[in-house]
Amino acid sequence: GFSAFGATTYAADLFTRLIRDAAPAAAAVGALHLLAHVAAFVLKRAPSEAP
Repeated sequence: GFSAFGATTYAADLFTRLIRDAAPAAAAVGALHLLAHVAAFVLKRAPSEAP
């Protein structure tokens, strides 16, 4: 009925909002994760190349 349609629409709207809000956070976490890997790689290589 109408209530089920309303609930589905509400759930879809909530889900869309959740994805839209989570996307930038996920991108930031991914970037920080990549940055951490790069930093670890550089730090791991630095001592062996130091005189």
